[in-house]
Amino acid sequence: MQTFTAQTSIAAGRSVVWCALLALVRDTWDVTDDDVVASDAPARLVHGIVLDGETSCWLTWELAPDGAATTVRLVHDELVEGPAPDLDGVLEMLRATVPAHLPGVREG
Repeated sequence: MQTFTAQTSIAAGRSVVWCALLALVRDTWDVTDDDVVASDAPARLVHGIVLDGETSCWLTWELAPDGAATTVRLVHDELVEGPAPDLDGVLEMLRATVPAHLPGVREG
């Protein structure tokens, strides 16, 4: 098994980042409750990614408060050896999703 990690800080509260995270995994990887291995809102989410009919990798999201910001640590565990995933890009996708979940922001 290969393990890769990345971490970032997002200037929003943990509950806002959690809502954005749930939207991201639902919309990007079509994650449903069946794909969730563990969930401890708003601190930790583990979900499997199904490729070719089988779960071959797991993403673990850990959210920790850091003042007015949230530190997000992303761990990618994969059964199949291959190139490193672009976890920094995934964290940037999360960062881009956050503004729609800030209080007072309406989708439109």
